[in-house]
Amino acid sequence: MTATEAQPKTAAQFTVQRDDLIRELAVVAKASSHSKAIPVLSTVLLCADGNPIKLAASDLEISIQSSIEGAIEDEGGVCLPAKRLLDYVRALPAGQVHFKTGANHWVSITAARSKSRIAGMSADNFPALPEAPGEPTITLSADNWATMIKRAAYAISQEESRFTLRGGLLIQQGEHAAIVTTDGHRLCMARSEQAVGAFTKTIIPAGLLNHMGDLSGDIGLAITDAGLFLSAGERTMSTRRNTSRNW
Repeated sequence: MTATEAQPKTAAQFTVQRDDLIRELAVVAKASSHSKAIPVLSTVLLCADGNPIKLAASDLEISIQSSIEGAIEDEGGVCLPAKRLLDYVRALPAGQVHFKTGANHWVSITAARSKSRIAGMSADNFPALPEAPGEPTITLSADNWATMIKRAAYAISQEESRFTLRGGLLIQQGEHAAIVTTDGHRLCMARSEQAVGAFTKTIIPAGLLNHMGDLSGDIGLAITDAGLFLSAGERTMSTRRNTSRNW
């Protein structure tokens, strides 16, 4: 679901496979926030407005979206506490898990002989998610990304006030991509071994770099004026773009 799409209806009834849900929920839930100021940020959005069923979480800085196949009886969406939902689903037996939204956004969850209810929130309260562009700006294998990040991560600044240094500068060096990091004392550059096309340099925040290990295969990075989008398979991670000229 994107910022340009209408929010789903609040009523929803659908069935998914427990293992599929655990796999994607464990990744998406990492973007949820523990802040009590905005309760909806501690939830995960389950949006059954078409197959596949979408999952999303956001702390307003990092957003993670994914999807799983399922059987939809009634279209709609609901926000459920991310950590509580993940812990509960992990305790369920293997097989199908059925979700049904009732009055006041209470959700009944049924799996085999297990049945429980969890208090949810309206999907209308979930923040609008940015729309990813159709084609990535560059694409590198997960191994290339992981190697660059591992080599450069030690020089990322840990000081919250130095936000321009709280990440890695992605640049083009000849036919290769490179990540440059510095904490003001140390300077590191790690270069990929895989040739890529031309692209605009940009700062990738540490938060997004830290989540990249949950992506596999070929990882595409799309760079727009508004944000950065990492995509691999059904998973998309996004953040606002740092347009600082301090680098």
